[in-house]
Amino acid sequence: MMESVPKTIRIDNLAAAVVKPRGKGEETVFTEAFERFAAHYRFEPIACNPYSGHEKGAVENKVGYIRYNFFDCIPDFVSYLVFEKWLNAQLEEDSHRNHYHEHILISELWEEDRAHMRSLSDTPYPVFRYEECKTNKYGEIRLDNASIHIPKVGRNRRLTVQLYWDSFRCLSPSGELLYEADRPYISESRPVDWLYVFQTYRQKPRALDHSKYKKLLPSKIKSYVLETTLVERKRRIDQLLELLKEEDLLRIEENFEFLLLNNFESEPTEASLSLTLYDSLSPKAVS
Repeated sequence: MMESVPKTIRIDNLAAAVVKPRGKGEETVFTEAFERFAAHYRFEPIACNPYSGHEKGAVENKVGYIRYNFFDCIPDFVSYLVFEKWLNAQLEEDSHRNHYHEHILISELWEEDRAHMRSLSDTPYPVFRYEECKTNKYGEIRLDNASIHIPKVGRNRRLTVQLYWDSFRCLSPSGELLYEADRPYISESRPVDWLYVFQTYRQKPRALDHSKYKKLLPSKIKSYVLETTLVERKRRIDQLLELLKEEDLLRIEENFEFLLLNNFESEPTEASLSLTLYDSLSPKAVS
C-alpha cells in the first residue's frame, strides 16, 4: 500500500467523479462527493481531456504489465482481502529490480517520490450510500442478487441499508443499528439465525419440506424433524427451539443422542431407529 497521498492525481472522466468534462473555455466539473473525497485526502484532482487516452498511457501500460507478469494463470483466492495481500506481496517483490530507464531499484525511486507526497490521513474517508428496502415475508432483504435474513427484524419491515464496498449495515427508521455483515460477494458463507428459522417452521411446519435452509441442516437433525408426522414435527421443533436458546445447531448435531434422544425421547421412534441403524452401518476406524 502507498500509505501516502500525491499532491495531484490525474484521473479519467469516470461518471463517479466527473459531472461535466473539460470543454472549450470550461473547466472540469467534479461531483460533490468526489470533491469531498479529494478535500479529505488533500490532493488536487486533474481530469484528462475527453477522448485523450494517450494522456494516461503510462498508467494503461502499468496495468498491462501487472496483467502479463502476475496473472499468467488465474489466481485462486477466497476473498478480495486475501487477494489484496497477495498482490501487494507480488508488487513488493517486483520493486527490488532495476528500473528499465533509470537503472536503479524501483524501491529507491519510490522512496524519492514518497518524500514529496502528503501523509495519509489518520481517519479513513467513509465511502457509502444509503438505500431503502423492505423485508419480505421471511424477514429477508435482497442485496447483490442474494437473499439475506435480517435477524429479529421480522417481515414486511422498512429498513435503511448503509452500503460500503465490503460490508453493509441495516438501520431502523429511527437510525438504530439492527444488523451488520459482509457484502455477499465478500464472503460466500453467512451465519444462519437458526432460532428464527425454527420459529418460522413452528408456525408453518410444512414449510420445512421446501425451505431453502433444508439442505443446510445437519443430517441427524434433518432426519429427526422430517421423518415423522406434522403433529410430531411440531413437538420436535419445540425441542430444538429450547436447545437453540443455549446451544449452537452444530453442537446439537454432535451431541444428538444426548441432547435430543436421551433427554426428550421416552421410547424409540422411527427416526431414532433409522439413525441407530445408520450409525451401525457406518464404517468403523481400524486401530
